[in-house]
Amino acid sequence: MNLILFLPLFVALIICRYPIDEKTIQGKNEAKKEINTTDLHYVNIVLENVEGDIVDRAKNIMQRIFEERTEPMGGHSHDKYSFHKNIYLCKDSKLPFDGFKIEKLSDDEIRVTGGGEHGILYGCGKLLRLAEISPRNIIFHDSPEVSAPVKKDRGMYFCVHNYNFSQVAPEDVLIEYLEDLALWGINDCAVIYHKFQYTGLDQPEAKEYLTRLNLILRTAESLGMKTTVFIMANDGFINSPLDLRYKTEIPRNWGTEICPSNPEGMELLKREFEESLLALKPLDQMVMWPYDSGGCGCEKCYPWGSNGYMLLSKEFSKIFHRVFPKGKFYLGTWFFDYNCGNIGDWDALLKKFDNKELDWIDGILADGTYVNGYFPKQVVENKHRIDKPIISFLDISMPQGGPWGGFGSNPMPKHIQEQWNLSKDLIIGGLPYTEGIHEDINKVLWAQLCWDPERNTMDILKEYVSYEFSREHANEITKAIAAIEPSRWRVGKNRVYDFSGSPKVWEELSYYDRTLSWYARNSWRWRQTLLRAKIDAEMALSNGEPTAEVGRAYDELFRINYLDDRALKYIRPYDVIPDPEKGGKALMDLQRGRSITDFCSYSPKEHVDIIDPK
Repeated sequence: MNLILFLPLFVALIICRYPIDEKTIQGKNEAKKEINTTDLHYVNIVLENVEGDIVDRAKNIMQRIFEERTEPMGGHSHDKYSFHKNIYLCKDSKLPFDGFKIEKLSDDEIRVTGGGEHGILYGCGKLLRLAEISPRNIIFHDSPEVSAPVKKDRGMYFCVHNYNFSQVAPEDVLIEYLEDLALWGINDCAVIYHKFQYTGLDQPEAKEYLTRLNLILRTAESLGMKTTVFIMANDGFINSPLDLRYKTEIPRNWGTEICPSNPEGMELLKREFEESLLALKPLDQMVMWPYDSGGCGCEKCYPWGSNGYMLLSKEFSKIFHRVFPKGKFYLGTWFFDYNCGNIGDWDALLKKFDNKELDWIDGILADGTYVNGYFPKQVVENKHRIDKPIISFLDISMPQGGPWGGFGSNPMPKHIQEQWNLSKDLIIGGLPYTEGIHEDINKVLWAQLCWDPERNTMDILKEYVSYEFSREHANEITKAIAAIEPSRWRVGKNRVYDFSGSPKVWEELSYYDRTLSWYARNSWRWRQTLLRAKIDAEMALSNGEPTAEVGRAYDELFRINYLDDRALKYIRPYDVIPDPEKGGKALMDLQRGRSITDFCSYSPKEHVDIIDPK
C-alpha cells in the first residue's frame, strides 16, 4: 500500500528530472494524426484538364458534404472502416453548357463530365444524390445519359427583410445553404431592396442590410448564378418628405411612398434608385414592383398599374441599363387587378403589348394572388398577346398560412404540381418567393421541375428524401411528408385546418426517425419536417389548443431559423405560456415580435377600391 501511495510522487520526480521535450509531444501528436488520417476514409477529387473558380467551388462543396456525412457521430467510431475513392471532374464542350453525365469507372472511381463549369457543378450535385454515403462506405451510382436543363431561369427570390432567416442567419450558414441549392440546379438568386425601414443608406441598420444583400449576391455570383434585385416602384425612406408622398388611400402601402407625378418626387426617386443600384453589386437583372408596397392615386398617377407605375418603370429602366448595360429589366405584375378596383391592370398591360409599347422591357414577372389564381389566368388566356419572356413568381412560402416557418417545414408537392402544369409551357423559369428555409423542399421541387418540366413532384420529393434522409425508407417517408400538405391551407383571406390525418403522419415519421443515420436525424431539414408533423399531431389531439409539446417544438424552430427579438411576428413561432385567465394548467399561444407599424404607418387593409379622382 505504501508503495502505491509513493508511486505518483516517484513519477513526478522523474518527469521533473528528465522533462519531456515539447517538440517530442508535437511530433507524437502529428504522428497520431497521420495514422488516424490513414486509417479513416479518403475521397480524392481530381480535376482533369479543367479549371475555373466554379469547378474549384464544386470540388470544395463536395469535400464539405462528404466530410459532414461520413463523420462519426454520437460517440460511434468508424476507425476500422477505410475506403479510398476517386472522383474525376472534366469538361466536354460537345455537351450542353449546363448539362452533364456521370460515368462509373469502377467501384472506387467515377467521372463527372460537364459541358461547362456550371454543368460540372450540377453534375456533382447529382453524383452526391445518387451515391450512398455513410461513415462505413461510399457507394457510387452513375447516370451515363446526358442530363441538361430545359428552363434557362431556375431562380429563387430571397425576401431578405424583417429579420427573417435570410437576414439574420450566420454568414457561413447562409453561404452553405446557397451552395446546397446550387447543387440542385438553381442558377438565379434574387433579393429585395426596400427603404421603408431606414432613413438613408448611411444609417447603420441600412448598411448592415446592404452588407447582407451583397453577401448573398456575391455568393450567388461565385456559384455561377445570375443575380437579380426586386425594387419597389415608389418606395421611400421613412423620413421621405411628407409633401412628396403618394395621394389617396392605397392598401398595403407602407406609408413612405413618393408620388412620381410630382417633379420633385420623380427626381428624388430617380436619384435614390441610382444610389441603390450602385450600392448593390453584382447585378444581372432587376424586377420592378408595383404594389404591396407601391402606388399612388393622384390624378396624374391614376390608374397606377397602367399609368404612374409604367411611367416610373420606364425612367428606372433607363437608369438601370445605364448602370448595367448588359442587364435585363423585368416588369412585375404583383397584385395586378387587386388594388385597382374596376380598372383592369392586366387589360391595360395586354393592350400595351398589342400596341408594341413595351420595347423597353426584357420581360414580365407574372404572378398572382387569390384574386387571379397563383399563376394569373390572364397570362394563361392571353399568352399569344405577350411577346416578351415570362418568368413565374410562385409563392412557396405562405399558402399554408402563418406565421411563415413558425410551424416547421411546409411541403407542397400537390400545389406546386398544379401550378406548374398551368405555367410550364408559358414561362422560361422563375423566381419563387421564399421567407427562409422552411420551404427547402419546395425550392428543390421547383428547381427540378425547371430542369425537367415533365417530371412529377412526387418523384422529385423521393429523390430529396433519399438524399437528405433515407435511401432505404424513401418510399414510406416520401408518402408521409406529402401527407402533411393538407393540414393547413390559406383559402383567400381565410385559413383552413384539417388535422385529421396528422396523427398518422406523426406515427410514420416518428418511427422512421429512429432508422435514420445520426447525420440525417439531427439535420435541420429533418428536424423541421419532424417538428411540423409533431405540431400538427398535437393540434389534432388537443382540438387546436396549444400544448407543452407544441411549445417545445416552437422553441426548436426558433433556434433552427436563427431568429431573435427583432423578427416580425409574422415570421416567428408562437410562444406557448401559461394562460393567466384560465389558470390551472391551461396554456395559451402568444404571438410575439415586432409589427410593420413599428417602422411606418402601414395600412393593413386587405382591399380598398380606389375611387377615380376624376
